[in-house]
Amino acid sequence: MWAEIYDTESNPLIALEEARYPRELVEHYVKNEIVVDIGCGTGRNIKRMISFNAKQVIGLDISPGMLEKAKARFQDEPRVDLRLDNLQGEFKDVKEESVNAVTACLMLEHIKLNALELLFKEMVRVLKPGGCVMVTEMHPWLWELGGQAQFTDKKGTHIIVRSYRKSVADYLTAALEAGLRLMAITEQIMDLEVAKTSMRAEAFANQPMLLWYLLEKPKLDDDDDATTTTTSTTATSTTTTTTTVDTSTADSSVICPAAISATDGVQ
Repeated sequence: MWAEIYDTESNPLIALEEARYPRELVEHYVKNEIVVDIGCGTGRNIKRMISFNAKQVIGLDISPGMLEKAKARFQDEPRVDLRLDNLQGEFKDVKEESVNAVTACLMLEHIKLNALELLFKEMVRVLKPGGCVMVTEMHPWLWELGGQAQFTDKKGTHIIVRSYRKSVADYLTAALEAGLRLMAITEQIMDLEVAKTSMRAEAFANQPMLLWYLLEKPKLDDDDDATTTTTSTTATSTTTTTTTVDTSTADSSVICPAAISATDGVQ
């Protein structure tokens, strides 16, 4: 049912994610490389990865309806490979250390908390050393406002999509315990530029709405000179302030919560 209206409904979270996706951080991982997009849905993020000149994008989704929409969208695009996958074990026909990026856009809220670390571990399995995981997610603050994935179907029935409440720490702890390293994170407000695009978006103006973070599988020769980028947005401006922290010398209090990797530790 959701597949029927997913690409046409007014969705303020998708509007914000489209407008504020950090292309400059992700593109170099994707260009001329293989990407796995988990929970690919109708292919919205696959289209973005193709625009980043991916060599191939493997789209995995649990919904046959979503995949049918994606197949229609990419029927003339040989770089797209779509597969039905329940995302509860090994990704279907994806070999170990064979891809350079795994993307998960607005879908991890639908994964149970106790399955989250296993999913991140599978991402680590398929990633080349130095490859990235890029996640965008509904900001947990929206849970406090009663927010949850939902839609109204063509018959006018209002449907709540099953989601599982998680905190920022839940997401990052699972990723770090799986062996990934946090490279950048942003808690993005619904800024005024995007808010003015629809009445639904305007209702969320100046509130935290989108969480995104970039993780990396450490290379074998990685040392302690890694950096983390933390980004914050202000309610009065659409500009972002980005701080890059050298973790080999910095006080850990200025690093995002969970530091860089589960093995680095925070004093």
